[in-house]
Amino acid sequence: NIVLDELHLISRELFNDKQLYPQFINAIQGRVNKIVTLTATMTDSSRIFLDRISVDLGMDIKFIGIDRQRKKLPAMVYKHTSKVQKIDFIIQRLKKNPKKVIIIDQSRTFIEELQVEIAKQIPHKKANVVTASTDEVYDPVAVLTLGSPSMSTGISIDEKVDLFMVGFNDNIATPESFEQTLARLRNEKGQNSHTEICILVSDREELPVPDFDKIYDLAVQRKLQALEDINLYLKSSFLDERMEEKLKIRDVFLLFDGEQHAYDPDYLKVQAIEQAEHSFTRRIGAITFLRYFKSNPHILSGVEINSIVDMPVPEDADVMQIRKTFDETKDELIEVVKSIEPCKTYAERRRASNTLKEDVHADDTDDDDQYEHDRQRSKLADKRLINSLLERTRQISDNAREDDE
Repeated sequence: NIVLDELHLISRELFNDKQLYPQFINAIQGRVNKIVTLTATMTDSSRIFLDRISVDLGMDIKFIGIDRQRKKLPAMVYKHTSKVQKIDFIIQRLKKNPKKVIIIDQSRTFIEELQVEIAKQIPHKKANVVTASTDEVYDPVAVLTLGSPSMSTGISIDEKVDLFMVGFNDNIATPESFEQTLARLRNEKGQNSHTEICILVSDREELPVPDFDKIYDLAVQRKLQALEDINLYLKSSFLDERMEEKLKIRDVFLLFDGEQHAYDPDYLKVQAIEQAEHSFTRRIGAITFLRYFKSNPHILSGVEINSIVDMPVPEDADVMQIRKTFDETKDELIEVVKSIEPCKTYAERRRASNTLKEDVHADDTDDDDQYEHDRQRSKLADKRLINSLLERTRQISDNAREDDE
């Protein structure tokens, strides 16, 4: 027997470009009598996955949903108009010296920037940092824990927490991530009945909610357009390094009938759902989900949103301090990039370029007039830095190409 926990994540991981699904089926084929699947958020991708393995393994797999009733904890939503405002809000809360604090944000980059600022302004606060790029795991006795999406699922916080802060990102959040992240804090014994829960989110104006089915159909069309490009390429006599790299990560889910290539239908559905969900959230913003949860308190199982308010405006001196830290961090990054070894292949250049974009990109969504000057200055600095770093990767890649020739 095997247990598949966090089914909503497994279904996506096995049907993405890592091509793990065939390996998974081969590993368990004929070796299991029963499969138990667990998730607090049953998604469309999860249902597609269950139907598929039921067919591929020849097993009758059923899902039983359990709705556990819990006493909900009150939460406040704070809207920010810039990353500086968000960091200052957290710093000011930490300066009040709560005994145990857990901060989870969907952006690993933001957590790393926050860690630097905490070290500068509150050096005595030693953080337990849990991200995909650290070796640390959640430490229940730590007085301050900073976590990226690594902590947003699969972890139970059973200890008494004085301050629990969660940041949702418009570019990362998915519909199930709200329930998953906010349910991390447990209160079975009443230990967190008085925890201050702060939900941090970018401010967005209220807009009409688009039709998700139309966004999904558009995602499918884009995938099929990419498939058409693949078929045209495979019929040609050209050899394109970029297209070959794309084919390598899709060949397991790329079916061939002797004339045309087609996507595995379940791969296409899961991929289109994921793209559509991200696109949907980017259009309406995470704040729209939270407004909906406030009006429909029965949806979230762990918390009940009491109010949605603006974050306090930071002092000018605090703004300048945080901006100074940003500038110092970017200067250090530039020095690191200067030492990058030449890329030998296009694939290496692509990986280096993507890493630079992920590490440098600032998700500052400042819309308030008071922050306009800082926003423009920050965006210009980010743009110059990104262009500088990417130009560096192009130069070293071009040098590598010349060496190959």
